[in-house]
Amino acid sequence: MTMRTLTKTVTFSRRFSLRGLAEVLPSGAYSVTTIQELPEGVTYPVYRTVSTQIQLQGDAGDAGRLMTIDPRDLETAILQDQRSLDAREKTTGRQKQAIRSPRRRAAFKFDEMDKNVRQA
Repeated sequence: MTMRTLTKTVTFSRRFSLRGLAEVLPSGAYSVTTIQELPEGVTYPVYRTVSTQIQLQGDAGDAGRLMTIDPRDLETAILQDQRSLDAREKTTGRQKQAIRSPRRRAAFKFDEMDKNVRQA
């Protein structure tokens, strides 16, 4: 069987947790390694995931630890992190719009008053 190893960096903007891990992990960048195999005798190449591991950050001077995880749990954590980012952006956008709206209304009223004065 042919094996391949894929490594990617996943960045979390907020604290997150993974099923099977009792602790809540801090935000930051994490290295994720996926090992896949190519089964023999298949008509077209399709790799199957054998193992997914995440490098957990250690304390100062500690290299951390490598933990085997379910890739679906990782995907769920990534989606939840993305949803929290999207929600913050929407909230921030609404707050900015609410702040701008009275100014726009006030500017519009002054323009209308200016037009009325000119017509008179």
